[in-house]
Amino acid sequence: MFALAIPRRMSRRIGGHLGLLLALTVLAWLALAPAASASTWSHGLPIALDHGTIVEFGHNAVVGADETATTVVAIGGNVYVHGIVTTAVAVGGNVIVDGRVNRTVVAVGGNVDLTGGWVGARNSPNDTAVVLVGGTLTRGPGSVLTGNITNVRGTWFSNVLRFGIWNPIARPYSVQAAVPWIVQTILFAIIAIIVTATMPRQVGAVARQLRRRPLASFGWGALGSFIVIPVSIVILTITLIGLLLVIPGVFLGLPLTFLFTGTAVAVAIGGVVLGGSSQRDNLMLAALVGVAVLSVVRFVPFFGLFAMVLAWFFGLGALVLAIAEWQHARRELRRSVRASAAGGGPPQPPAASARPTPPVPPAPPSPSVWQLPAPPSPPSSSASRAPANKEANGDTAATEPLGSS
Repeated sequence: MFALAIPRRMSRRIGGHLGLLLALTVLAWLALAPAASASTWSHGLPIALDHGTIVEFGHNAVVGADETATTVVAIGGNVYVHGIVTTAVAVGGNVIVDGRVNRTVVAVGGNVDLTGGWVGARNSPNDTAVVLVGGTLTRGPGSVLTGNITNVRGTWFSNVLRFGIWNPIARPYSVQAAVPWIVQTILFAIIAIIVTATMPRQVGAVARQLRRRPLASFGWGALGSFIVIPVSIVILTITLIGLLLVIPGVFLGLPLTFLFTGTAVAVAIGGVVLGGSSQRDNLMLAALVGVAVLSVVRFVPFFGLFAMVLAWFFGLGALVLAIAEWQHARRELRRSVRASAAGGGPPQPPAASARPTPPVPPAPPSPSVWQLPAPPSPPSSSASRAPANKEANGDTAATEPLGSS
């Protein structure tokens, strides 16, 4: 009952602020969690722990020899399994197993190293035990693997990561990074033109949300990036069918969303740069200016990556706010239609009975609604009407003024 009394705009503002606070809390927890865990194990107390689900961003996920976990996910880090887990997933990192993985090991953009562990302890020979995307499998002596291996081969993937992503981030001034930087800038400009040409209203709506509510956009974007998307990936990764949805979602859905939100951020930046010029509302020009600004920022080592992450947060949050506003507008439209239909229904019979007497306009009524009113008489109508009538009677010569007598 209390939530219904809060205005909708205020509730969205509060939600954005809560998302920002939650995102900052998560960032602080992620920064302090590794230190806390290290301080706990520095005392050397071999306590058996069941962690359930472990998710690490930018850090390694480690399951000790006396620890168990259901699902272990590391994004931007390695997974070390010394104990017992059900599923181990590494995105942008390696999976090293010398313990036991009961179901599946997944490495996206990394390798799987079985130094002596057992993978697929609860699998049948027809189940999938290892999924590799752009990586290799290494098996040490004494390792056991039960199940099939799904390998999306290609050394091109690691080359693309190194020359197309790592070099422009870490060494943008090198010759090897300059060419990818130029190619990426041209590619982003072309994509921005295509997106603004095909979806101008959507891009404009997201850019408006970003200019009007930047903090709320950042809060919702950080909340979606740190909570919603990782939790969804973890939930889908637990099952094999969900895993088949995660791979195209990560490699297709997220890049497309990034390109759309990046275009909206470029349009917002371009609108600010253009300022009071007459071309501020030109989405294509604003997008090109914004792409140029972002490309210059990307040329700064490592800070360019940080700027791209911020652009993702702002763009994703603005997209969420734009979708929420669109849904709110649709609900208000349906509510107004229902209200007008309900309010206009009862008075309809009296309006029908009074139809033979239409409302009288403020102007003087004409003799008939089908008869056009006579044109207004010129100023000399009184002087010219008499000669005209007399001319019709053949008395024109007798009544025309001839001069002074």
